[in-house]
Amino acid sequence: MLFSVVVHLMYICSCTLLVKDEDTPFRVPLPEGTFEGYELEPPPNYLEVTKKELKDLYYDMWKIRYGVLGCMILRLTSRIDG
Repeated sequence: MLFSVVVHLMYICSCTLLVKDEDTPFRVPLPEGTFEGYELEPPPNYLEVTKKELKDLYYDMWKIRYGVLGCMILRLTSRIDG
């Protein structure tokens, strides 16, 4: 599972290297079985994003991760409860 995620992320990075413009949308294929529908037609197995959207998503994930780490440190040093 982890190997397939790493390979997929490497593919996304190679797609972003090919795209020169920040606002040009490109397709990122998703693995088969990502979406399942019960008596519904599942959405397509690709995602259209721009390079700018991916950078913004990465930056937001980075902020959340470091916020969680900061809260964990405060919790371990008994500065906050809960």
